[in-house]
Amino acid sequence: MGTTLLLSEFLVTGLISLFSIFFAVLSFFNNYDVTTCFRSNDIDKYITLIAFIILPLSYILGVCLYRFLSPDTWSVFIKFFNKNHRVDREEDKKLIFVYQNGSDNLVKRVEYIQNLLRLFRNSLLITPLFGISFTCWITKGWLDNWKAGVLSLMICLVVFCLSAINWLGATREFSYTLDRATSLLTEKMKSNSQNTI
Repeated sequence: MGTTLLLSEFLVTGLISLFSIFFAVLSFFNNYDVTTCFRSNDIDKYITLIAFIILPLSYILGVCLYRFLSPDTWSVFIKFFNKNHRVDREEDKKLIFVYQNGSDNLVKRVEYIQNLLRLFRNSLLITPLFGISFTCWITKGWLDNWKAGVLSLMICLVVFCLSAINWLGATREFSYTLDRATSLLTEKMKSNSQNTI
């Protein structure tokens, strides 16, 4: 289940960023009519080719964003400029402890919450870029259709707010699950060691 969730996480974040780049490029080159591409009679021949190009590209973008938006990557940059920067590894210690001593169901639950946390965090950071690029494209192309640009901006703002709420909830759930699992596993190990004596 963890591999499937990670794959879907990479694909979702990669597709959003790919569409952001696509609309930014279209807006830069003043190309506002994409319907002519889809009216072509030969489009059926190229659909599978387009799908085989878009999916790996979005996956690669998702992997790059996963690595770039990782707190460990940012801590390396901060450490480079600020020598006194200290990284809090307490959560990492708890996570390793849960992975080593927890049951399979607990480990799967923690991985699931981790994937949700990263998905909401990446959506939180990428959705404004998509909203800005799509709104610029649609309002520059059709000035009389400014309502569509405002509507797209409002939809992206709603998705941004929902991602922020879900990210905060997933962060609290992740820390609570780690703390609770660590304390329960520690108590269980102590009771097992006392029983063996």
